[in-house]
Amino acid sequence: MEGDPLITVSRAHKAIYEMPNMYEKVFFMVSVFNIAEYVRILKILFTQTLNPHFDFEERKIFPILTTEVPDSRTLILTLIQQHTQFKSKLNEVDDMSLALQYDPQATQQEKDQAAAICKEITSGLNEHAQLEDEKLYPLLKNTSFFK
Repeated sequence: MEGDPLITVSRAHKAIYEMPNMYEKVFFMVSVFNIAEYVRILKILFTQTLNPHFDFEERKIFPILTTEVPDSRTLILTLIQQHTQFKSKLNEVDDMSLALQYDPQATQQEKDQAAAICKEITSGLNEHAQLEDEKLYPLLKNTSFFK
């Protein structure tokens, strides 16, 4: 159905879901010595796409679900917690990458730790998108959001 708002939301979500997959592939092509560049790319992804997406869910979708589908509260709390964790991890790795970029004595272990956080973010985004696809959007379909 072309005018179906759920299809529109699903398509937008699919595009957002595919971005972390792309960034995860890019991650393996970027040297750990270039972690600052990868973090810069992640920050662009968050600024331009993910933060507005998270904000939309938290301001528009979650209040409707909380009211109309009370059983969704645990799921909503989980998703909000994930949003917060992603932002926190991005800030953490951003700080680390700046230090690594300007510290000629940075150890490989420090670089590996920053790389692991980047991978954790991208993997977590994939899992988060799957959770929303499997649990959130089926609940949303039968709410006033689409009426």
